Amino acid sequence: MATSERRSQTSDENLVLQFQAGDPKALAELIMRHADRLVNFAYRLTGDFETGKEIAREVFLWVAASSGINERQTPFALWSYGVARDFAQNALDARRRHPNPYRIRPEDWNTDLLESLEGRAQKAPKGMEQQEADRIKEPLEEALVGLDLNWRAALTMKEYDRMSYEDIAEGLGVTSGAVEAWIRLSRELIAAALHEKGVL
Repeated sequence: MATSERRSQTSDENLVLQFQAGDPKALAELIMRHADRLVNFAYRLTGDFETGKEIAREVFLWVAASSGINERQTPFALWSYGVARDFAQNALDARRRHPNPYRIRPEDWNTDLLESLEGRAQKAPKGMEQQEADRIKEPLEEALVGLDLNWRAALTMKEYDRMSYEDIAEGLGVTSGAVEAWIRLSRELIAAALHEKGVL
Protein backbone atom coordinates (compact mmCIF):
# COMPACT_ATOMS: atom_id res chain seq x y z
CA MET A 1 0.00 0.00 0.00
CA ALA A 2 1.36 3.43 -0.96
CA THR A 3 2.26 5.95 1.77
CA SER A 4 -0.37 8.46 0.58
CA GLU A 5 -3.03 5.71 0.67
CA ARG A 6 -2.05 4.73 4.22
CA ARG A 7 -2.07 8.37 5.27
CA SER A 8 -5.60 8.86 3.89
CA GLN A 9 -6.77 5.94 6.06
CA THR A 10 -5.01 7.25 9.18
CA SER A 11 -7.12 8.87 11.89
CA ASP A 12 -6.83 12.62 12.42
CA GLU A 13 -5.38 12.01 15.87
CA ASN A 14 -2.64 9.77 14.48
CA LEU A 15 -1.86 12.39 11.83
CA VAL A 16 -1.35 14.95 14.62
CA LEU A 17 1.04 12.56 16.36
CA GLN A 18 2.89 11.87 13.08
CA PHE A 19 3.25 15.59 12.46
CA GLN A 20 4.55 16.15 15.98
CA ALA A 21 7.07 13.35 15.33
CA GLY A 22 8.41 15.29 12.33
CA ASP A 23 6.25 14.30 9.31
CA PRO A 24 5.11 17.53 7.55
CA LYS A 25 2.94 15.54 5.13
CA ALA A 26 0.70 14.55 8.05
CA LEU A 27 -0.20 18.23 8.61
CA ALA A 28 -0.83 18.63 4.87
CA GLU A 29 -3.30 15.73 5.07
CA LEU A 30 -5.10 17.32 8.04
CA ILE A 31 -5.36 20.58 6.11
CA MET A 32 -6.79 18.80 3.07
CA ARG A 33 -9.36 17.03 5.24
CA HIS A 34 -10.55 19.97 7.31
CA ALA A 35 -9.69 23.34 5.73
CA ASP A 36 -12.95 23.85 3.78
CA ARG A 37 -15.11 22.94 6.77
CA LEU A 38 -13.21 25.29 9.07
CA VAL A 39 -13.27 28.17 6.57
CA ASN A 40 -17.04 27.81 6.20
CA PHE A 41 -17.60 27.53 9.95
CA ALA A 42 -15.48 30.61 10.71
CA TYR A 43 -17.14 32.53 7.87
CA ARG A 44 -20.55 31.86 9.35
CA LEU A 45 -19.37 33.08 12.75
CA THR A 46 -17.70 36.25 11.51
CA GLY A 47 -19.68 37.06 8.37
CA ASP A 48 -16.49 37.59 6.37
CA PHE A 49 -15.03 34.97 4.03
CA GLU A 50 -11.48 36.33 4.15
CA THR A 51 -11.60 36.30 7.95
CA GLY A 52 -12.86 32.71 7.76
CA LYS A 53 -9.85 31.71 5.67
CA GLU A 54 -7.49 33.48 8.08
CA ILE A 55 -9.06 31.72 11.07
CA ALA A 56 -8.67 28.31 9.39
CA ARG A 57 -4.99 29.14 8.78
CA GLU A 58 -4.64 30.11 12.45
CA VAL A 59 -6.12 26.78 13.56
CA PHE A 60 -3.52 24.87 11.53
CA LEU A 61 -0.71 27.17 12.69
CA TRP A 62 -1.85 26.42 16.24
CA VAL A 63 -1.63 22.69 15.46
CA ALA A 64 1.86 23.19 14.01
CA ALA A 65 3.11 25.20 16.99
CA SER A 66 1.52 23.21 19.82
CA SER A 67 3.11 20.15 21.33
CA GLY A 68 0.35 19.64 23.91
CA ILE A 69 -2.47 19.83 21.40
CA ASN A 70 -5.88 18.55 22.34
CA GLU A 71 -5.18 17.50 25.90
CA ARG A 72 -8.91 16.79 26.40
CA GLN A 73 -8.58 13.86 23.94
CA THR A 74 -11.50 15.23 21.92
CA PRO A 75 -11.54 14.01 18.30
CA PHE A 76 -9.55 16.45 16.15
CA ALA A 77 -12.53 17.47 13.99
CA LEU A 78 -14.56 18.47 17.05
CA TRP A 79 -11.59 20.05 18.83
CA SER A 80 -10.91 22.22 15.78
CA TYR A 81 -14.43 23.75 16.00
CA GLY A 82 -13.68 24.97 19.52
CA VAL A 83 -10.34 26.45 18.48
CA ALA A 84 -11.93 28.13 15.43
CA ARG A 85 -14.67 29.55 17.66
CA ASP A 86 -12.03 31.07 19.96
CA PHE A 87 -10.19 32.63 17.00
CA ALA A 88 -13.52 33.95 15.67
CA GLN A 89 -14.15 35.58 19.05
CA ASN A 90 -10.74 37.26 18.81
CA ALA A 91 -11.54 38.48 15.28
CA LEU A 92 -14.91 39.86 16.39
CA ASP A 93 -13.31 41.60 19.37
CA ALA A 94 -10.78 43.20 17.02
CA ARG A 95 -13.60 44.22 14.70
CA ARG A 96 -15.38 45.95 17.58
CA ARG A 97 -12.27 48.02 18.13
CA HIS A 98 -12.07 48.76 14.38
CA PRO A 99 -15.65 48.28 13.09
CA ASN A 100 -16.58 46.98 9.65
CA PRO A 101 -20.13 46.04 8.65
CA TYR A 102 -21.11 42.42 9.35
CA ARG A 103 -22.51 40.69 6.29
CA ILE A 104 -23.69 37.14 5.84
CA ARG A 105 -25.92 35.78 3.13
CA PRO A 106 -29.24 34.16 4.13
CA GLU A 107 -28.58 31.33 1.68
CA ASP A 108 -25.63 30.27 3.87
CA TRP A 109 -27.99 29.07 6.61
CA ASN A 110 -30.01 25.86 6.25
CA THR A 111 -32.50 26.19 9.09
CA ASP A 112 -36.17 25.31 8.75
CA LEU A 113 -36.92 28.93 9.59
CA LEU A 114 -34.77 30.17 6.71
CA GLU A 115 -36.16 27.53 4.36
CA SER A 116 -39.66 28.82 5.13
CA LEU A 117 -38.45 32.37 4.42
CA GLU A 118 -36.99 31.24 1.10
CA GLY A 119 -40.30 29.59 0.32
CA ARG A 120 -42.05 32.90 0.93
CA ALA A 121 -39.64 34.64 -1.45
CA GLN A 122 -40.26 32.00 -4.13
CA LYS A 123 -44.05 32.37 -3.75
CA ALA A 124 -43.83 36.09 -4.40
CA PRO A 125 -45.49 37.28 -7.63
CA LYS A 126 -43.38 36.75 -10.76
CA GLY A 127 -40.59 39.31 -10.98
CA MET A 128 -40.74 40.13 -7.26
CA GLU A 129 -38.73 37.14 -5.92
CA GLN A 130 -35.52 39.18 -5.61
CA GLN A 131 -37.35 42.04 -3.95
CA GLU A 132 -38.80 39.62 -1.36
CA ALA A 133 -35.36 38.03 -0.80
CA ASP A 134 -33.82 41.49 -0.32
CA ARG A 135 -36.56 42.38 2.19
CA ILE A 136 -35.66 39.30 4.27
CA LYS A 137 -31.86 39.66 4.07
CA GLU A 138 -31.17 42.70 6.25
CA PRO A 139 -33.41 41.73 9.21
CA LEU A 140 -31.94 38.23 9.08
CA GLU A 141 -28.37 39.57 9.18
CA GLU A 142 -29.25 41.80 12.13
CA ALA A 143 -30.84 38.87 13.99
CA LEU A 144 -27.81 36.62 13.40
CA VAL A 145 -25.23 39.20 14.43
CA GLY A 146 -27.24 39.85 17.58
CA LEU A 147 -26.68 36.29 18.80
CA ASP A 148 -23.96 35.43 21.30
CA LEU A 149 -20.96 33.89 19.47
CA ASN A 150 -21.34 30.54 21.25
CA TRP A 151 -25.01 30.41 20.30
CA ARG A 152 -24.17 31.26 16.68
CA ALA A 153 -21.43 28.60 16.68
CA ALA A 154 -23.82 25.94 18.02
CA LEU A 155 -26.53 26.95 15.53
CA THR A 156 -24.03 26.80 12.66
CA MET A 157 -22.74 23.38 13.68
CA LYS A 158 -26.31 22.03 13.99
CA GLU A 159 -27.97 23.60 10.97
CA TYR A 160 -25.14 23.84 8.46
CA ASP A 161 -22.86 20.97 9.43
CA ARG A 162 -25.77 18.79 10.63
CA MET A 163 -23.90 17.73 13.77
CA SER A 164 -25.49 16.03 16.78
CA TYR A 165 -25.96 17.91 20.04
CA GLU A 166 -23.39 15.61 21.64
CA ASP A 167 -20.73 16.34 19.01
CA ILE A 168 -21.39 20.08 19.21
CA ALA A 169 -21.08 19.93 22.99
CA GLU A 170 -17.80 18.03 22.79
CA GLY A 171 -16.39 20.42 20.19
CA LEU A 172 -17.32 23.53 22.16
CA GLY A 173 -16.46 22.06 25.55
CA VAL A 174 -19.94 22.39 27.09
CA THR A 175 -22.83 20.08 27.99
CA SER A 176 -25.40 18.78 25.49
CA GLY A 177 -28.08 20.51 27.54
CA ALA A 178 -26.35 23.87 27.09
CA VAL A 179 -26.11 23.29 23.33
CA GLU A 180 -29.80 22.37 23.07
CA ALA A 181 -30.74 25.49 25.03
CA TRP A 182 -28.49 27.75 22.92
CA ILE A 183 -29.94 26.43 19.67
CA ARG A 184 -33.55 26.62 20.86
CA LEU A 185 -33.07 30.16 22.17
CA SER A 186 -31.23 31.22 18.99
CA ARG A 187 -34.11 30.03 16.83
CA GLU A 188 -36.63 31.80 19.07
CA LEU A 189 -34.65 35.06 19.04
CA ILE A 190 -34.26 34.99 15.26
CA ALA A 191 -37.97 34.27 14.78
CA ALA A 192 -38.95 37.05 17.23
CA ALA A 193 -36.63 39.57 15.56
CA LEU A 194 -37.96 38.72 12.10
CA HIS A 195 -41.54 38.87 13.36
CA GLU A 196 -40.87 42.28 14.91
CA LYS A 197 -39.56 43.52 11.55
CA GLY A 198 -42.67 42.18 9.81
CA VAL A 199 -40.77 39.49 7.89
CA LEU A 200 -42.68 36.59 9.48
